[in-house]
Amino acid sequence: MRFLFFFVVLMLSFSFGSMALAGGKLLIVGGALESSNAQVYSAFIDAIPAQAKIAIVPAASGRPTLYAEKFRKDLNRYGVTNERIVILPLALVDDRSTEVDESKWQDNAYSTDLLASLAGVQGFWFVGGDQTRITQLLMRDGEESPLLRFIRDKLQSGAIVGGTSAGAAMMSHQMIAGGDSISALLTSPAEAYTGMESQELGQLYWQPGLNLLPGILVDQHFDRKARLGRLAVAMCRLKQGYGLGVDEDTAAFVDLEKQSLRVLGRGNVIWLEAATGGCNLRGDSLEQAGVATEVIRQFSLSVMAAGDSWQWSRKLFKSSDGKQKTVGQEAFAGGVHSGGGFALANARLDQSLGFDLLDNSDTKQLDRFTLARFQNHDYLIRYQFKQSPKSEGYWGYLDGTKDSYSAVNVIFSVELRRLSERLIP
Repeated sequence: MRFLFFFVVLMLSFSFGSMALAGGKLLIVGGALESSNAQVYSAFIDAIPAQAKIAIVPAASGRPTLYAEKFRKDLNRYGVTNERIVILPLALVDDRSTEVDESKWQDNAYSTDLLASLAGVQGFWFVGGDQTRITQLLMRDGEESPLLRFIRDKLQSGAIVGGTSAGAAMMSHQMIAGGDSISALLTSPAEAYTGMESQELGQLYWQPGLNLLPGILVDQHFDRKARLGRLAVAMCRLKQGYGLGVDEDTAAFVDLEKQSLRVLGRGNVIWLEAATGGCNLRGDSLEQAGVATEVIRQFSLSVMAAGDSWQWSRKLFKSSDGKQKTVGQEAFAGGVHSGGGFALANARLDQSLGFDLLDNSDTKQLDRFTLARFQNHDYLIRYQFKQSPKSEGYWGYLDGTKDSYSAVNVIFSVELRRLSERLIP
């Protein structure tokens, strides 16, 4: 397949002050939100005035009534009464298990009756599903619907917009809608959306999002679906300087006025910056077996855990209370394995950058490899993580004796190599 040829050095200096939406807050959840995750639910509910209403938007779901009801019950669990909850009849797909034909709701973003029902709403929640359904329902031919304009106006005046999975992806100006990391690294983007199956395995694809978080590209299900490579490539393709990856059952609580975020939940939030790095997504060298090509060059990577905060306009990181710095007072020494797969310890990004890189006095570089079959050739993909003079590590016991690590300003690069022989059976 033909590759897109270009070389880009991203020396970007965004003026976030001109793009911030004064007063508004976003709760960006990486998907698979557990009902027991009180920290995330409480943050959403507490951001809404006590008597104000909450609108549940099931637009992304293939079973809109079911998943709207599930979230309503979760809100009930945390003390929100049904009188404060409005389920918006907005969907593209009919759930045949219900008596209602939800597909008849697809024009409701233009309904004056629906807008009238939103009096007193100060919180909006978008359930998961397919993010392209959200944009299809809320925008036509690039023009915003009355409902989207209403939500944006509310956000600018201080409301909160939250969403999980698809409801997280929609936040960006350009929205990632498909592709896995291996395909994104090894081939050109797709020209058209081929359905939700491409979110698991397929070419990188994006389309316009709702632009609720200007200047930052959002990706979700980040840990389980291994989307670090996908996000980095998407940033290159879109010439986007800043990326935000959110793990499952985890949230980035964003204050748009302060241009800051705080991490909530059980996983990590990843901040990826290309401002001093570069991209080389040319495909010609990949046609030559044995030749290594550095396709992502020296991005800055930070991995944040629950309680950490990041103010991107000032590049100011604050670790959770109870953590101490690791660089210069490392707990470990000795070599670590380079490799990849289930045989390696510390498989999560926070664990590998914590234990193996920033809390180990003898390690300044960490390599992780993936062997992949693509279009009848085997490729070796190397993720390289380097400690720099600006790198910082933080460690603490925040819950019992479970280690919690944060890593700031690690240098991240990606190298591809087509192998001369097949290694995968």
